[in-house]
Amino acid sequence: MTPGVHLSENIHHANRDNFKTLEIGREARRVRANFGAGPAGIPVEVLLEAQRDFLSHSGGLSVVEMSHRSPEYKEIHFQAMEDLRSIMNVPSTHEIIFQQGGASTQFSAVALNLCQTDDCVGDYVLSGEWSRKASEEAKKFCKVNIVNDQDAPLDTSLFVNSCPKPEEFTFSKNASFFYYCDNETIHGTEYHEVLTHPNPDVPIVIDAASNFISRPIDVSKYGVIFAGASKNVGPAGLTIVIVRKDLLNRASPKTPAMMHWKTLAEHSSLFNTAPTFSIYMAGLQLKWTKRLGGLEIVEKLNMKKSNLIYSVIDNSLGFYSCPVTDVASRSRMNVVFRIMGGEVELEDQFVAEAKIDNMIGLGGHSLVGGLRASLYNAVSMEACIMLARFMTNFQNKYR
Repeated sequence: MTPGVHLSENIHHANRDNFKTLEIGREARRVRANFGAGPAGIPVEVLLEAQRDFLSHSGGLSVVEMSHRSPEYKEIHFQAMEDLRSIMNVPSTHEIIFQQGGASTQFSAVALNLCQTDDCVGDYVLSGEWSRKASEEAKKFCKVNIVNDQDAPLDTSLFVNSCPKPEEFTFSKNASFFYYCDNETIHGTEYHEVLTHPNPDVPIVIDAASNFISRPIDVSKYGVIFAGASKNVGPAGLTIVIVRKDLLNRASPKTPAMMHWKTLAEHSSLFNTAPTFSIYMAGLQLKWTKRLGGLEIVEKLNMKKSNLIYSVIDNSLGFYSCPVTDVASRSRMNVVFRIMGGEVELEDQFVAEAKIDNMIGLGGHSLVGGLRASLYNAVSMEACIMLARFMTNFQNKYR
C-alpha cells in the first residue's frame, strides 16, 4: 500500500458478493454501488416492497392505477406527509406541500410566492451553479441582490475552494427573502449551519435538494425549504416544499395556480392529479429512514461515509485532491475530487474501471469535470468501503 494511505482492515475484506446478484422473481437484478448525483439509488428493500405492491396494492389495483381522489391513495398520501413531519419534526407553523416540476421549478416559485410586486428584492448567496440558476430565474419576477458578488463574480464553470463566508455578505435593507443553496451538488460544498439575515423578519429560503433529510435541522428557523425527491426521498417526479404558513399570503397575482403554494396547501397537494407513484415511493423511503433510527442516526452514518472517502483523498500524497480545500465547506453528500491535479485520461480510466468493478456514477458534472462520489442516504457503508478500497488500489496501480 502507498505510504500515507491508512484504511481500516474492513476495507480490504469488504465482500463484493454483497453487490452482485439478488434474485427477484424470475429475473436476476445486478446490484451496483450507485454513486450517481441523481436520480440516486433507492434502497433495495424499498424496491422490493414496491415490486410486491405494483400489481396489487389494495383492492386489486396497482398503485399507479389508483385515482388520486380514492381513499386508498389518500391513505398513502397523508401517511407520507405525516412521516415526513415526524422525521423532520416539522412544526405546526409550517405546511408540507407535494409538487411536480422538479426542484428547479421552485427557482421561479420562490420569487412568485414571496414577492407581490416586481420591485421586491431577494438577497441571494451565489455559491455555485444551482444558486446561479436560481438567481437568474428570480430576476424575471423580482430584483436580485447577490450578497457575495461585490468584488468579483463567481465563475461557476470552475471548482471552488469553499462556501462563501457570511462575514463577507452585503445585504439589502429591504429584502423580501434571503435565499441560498444548502448543498451545491456540482461543486461539492455544503453549509453545515443555518445562515441568517441581519433582519430577523426576512424569511430564509433554502434549496435543500441534495442534502434533504441527510441530517437533523431546525425547521422553525426557515421560511421555506424545498427539495426534489430524487436524492434521498425516492425517484424523480416529486418536489417537496415546506413553507411557513404566514408566508402563504405574499404571492404575486401573476403566480400560476400550479405554482401557488397557498392554493396547493389549501387542497392538501391534491389540487390536480398528484404524482401518485412518486409520492408512494417517497412514503416507502421515509418509512425506511424511520427504521434506520431517524435523522440523528442518518447523520452519523453520512459523516462516517464521507469521512472515509475524504480520508483516502487527503492521505493519497497528492494522487487524489479535493478542490474544496476548506474542510468545513466540504459536502457530505457530494465528494468532488481530481486525479493528479486533473489528468482527464486517468480520470476517465478511473470511471471505466470502477464500472467494471460494479460501481457507477463517479464521473463529475460536465460543467466542471473531474470525479464525484455522491453518498446519499441509500448508499451503504459497505459501498463506501468498496469505493475506498478501489481508490487505493487504483492509486497503487497508476501512481
